[in-house]
Amino acid sequence: MSRTGQPLSTVGPPATYRGVDVSPDTKRVAVHRHDANGGDIYVIEPRGSDTRLTFDASQHNSAPVWSPDGTRIVYTSLRKGKWGLYRNLSSGSGTEELLFESDLPVAPSSWSPDGKRLIFWMPDPKTAGDIWVLTFDDKKAAKLIATPFSEIHAQISPDGKW
Repeated sequence: MSRTGQPLSTVGPPATYRGVDVSPDTKRVAVHRHDANGGDIYVIEPRGSDTRLTFDASQHNSAPVWSPDGTRIVYTSLRKGKWGLYRNLSSGSGTEELLFESDLPVAPSSWSPDGKRLIFWMPDPKTAGDIWVLTFDDKKAAKLIATPFSEIHAQISPDGKW
């Protein structure tokens, strides 16, 4: 869009997009392309091609988040009745890796600048939604913020301190 609100160009084909995240180098966009069956994760290169990272919309693949160096993407997927956080190369050439699994839905929201931690959301019947942290070294997750209120969409500050 221009500064006056006029469309200048479009990125990717027309579709219903949710969970849009711009790559650290600002040259690509990771998206959840939603359809009637659920959704899949794509990496869109403006004026270029789309790279599909997931291939089964019924798994409700969503909420892509870029790594700080732009080489990987973490996203949510529902597999065999369990929700999970999965990591894959942003090029689509790698094998996805299960990082965390839960009976409850999960959604990644922020990757730490040093690449060592991931912040994600998970509901709790007692406290609504809580913010969790996953450490990549040991793949352990722990509650970070759990109050009677619904915490969601947490972001780690650019310096990693907050």
